[in-house]
Amino acid sequence: MCLIPRYSFTKADVHAPCSTFVLRANCVQFFRALVGVTVPCALGPGDCGGTRELPREKYLLKSPVITRSFLSRKGLVLAIPKSYKGLKSQYDALDEDVRNFLSKLGPLLDDGKNYEIALAYCFMKLEEGHHRALKCGLVRIHDCDSATVDQELQKQHFTAEKYRSVFKNVFSKGIPSAAVENLNKAQKIRNNLIHGKATTDPKRREAVYYAIEYMNAVGAFVKDSSGKNPYGDLRGLAGKRKLLPAKSTIWMLKGFGLGDKSPLSIA
Repeated sequence: MCLIPRYSFTKADVHAPCSTFVLRANCVQFFRALVGVTVPCALGPGDCGGTRELPREKYLLKSPVITRSFLSRKGLVLAIPKSYKGLKSQYDALDEDVRNFLSKLGPLLDDGKNYEIALAYCFMKLEEGHHRALKCGLVRIHDCDSATVDQELQKQHFTAEKYRSVFKNVFSKGIPSAAVENLNKAQKIRNNLIHGKATTDPKRREAVYYAIEYMNAVGAFVKDSSGKNPYGDLRGLAGKRKLLPAKSTIWMLKGFGLGDKSPLSIA
């Protein structure tokens, strides 16, 4: 799968450092649009025969550089790994706090023998991150009381439709469509696995890849909106902001579609 630029990029779009960036196709247009850098003719748009590593020092000069989070946020993807080594490289390329959140995943990708366990672990952490994502928005955007948010989220039983509706209410935008597409692909393979249907190592590896890409994209989206990545470190989430009282928070949550349906007293 080629990396196809579909957006206009600015320097402000680009975040933390990486040493190299691997592209396939449209190299010249992509870099010119991104940071105004023209790469050599040998890496022109007609040269799609394989991947090319573009060392930061030689081609990006003093420009900001690209991260996987940035690519996921823009709906751009890299090729699906064809081995456990490629999948481990995907994990290693994640931000440090995201790797810490997914700390048990790294060892499961060391030899390609534990894709089933890796996939189950990914979905466990993915769902945990769903709650954390809403908490990021509710606390940091809407000043809801953190402890009350935790209590109410623990009571929820989300369907996919309800979660996406609440997410959109909280963030004023839905989960990026490219992320939802990745989740659907991962879920389809996971469902086959847990229901005893035949799956292959490449398919299970593909599902882990899509699950990681989903977490990366949603994490980047929420961080852009709230300043915190739900798949990372949430220490200091509330900061010094003045939060709503617990009672006001419960009313706020009802407005977003959360909480039980029992009536609340005003006092």
